[in-house]
Amino acid sequence: MFFFLFLSSLVLLVTSALVAFSTVPVNSIVFLVATFINAALMLFFFGVDFLSLIFIIVYVWATAILFLFVLMMAAIKTKIVNIFSVHSLLNFLKGV
Repeated sequence: MFFFLFLSSLVLLVTSALVAFSTVPVNSIVFLVATFINAALMLFFFGVDFLSLIFIIVYVWATAILFLFVLMMAAIKTKIVNIFSVHSLLNFLKGV
């Protein structure tokens, strides 16, 4: 039991450091979800089962949904920029 608690706390520290130092946003969110799951696992080892399940449901799902919305908004902005780029305007003028 002590070994699993120690291993979970070590993984928690590593994943939380990777959240802070990751340069790619997708990797940062994956490490953040791993951090929340490890924190819930530590709560489970301490015997607080209900709180660990609530922790996973609230924080992991909220983080995933929030990142999904941010990713969708970023994709919409890049499509708008690509539609109104200079190259598409020049190609339109060549066609006319």
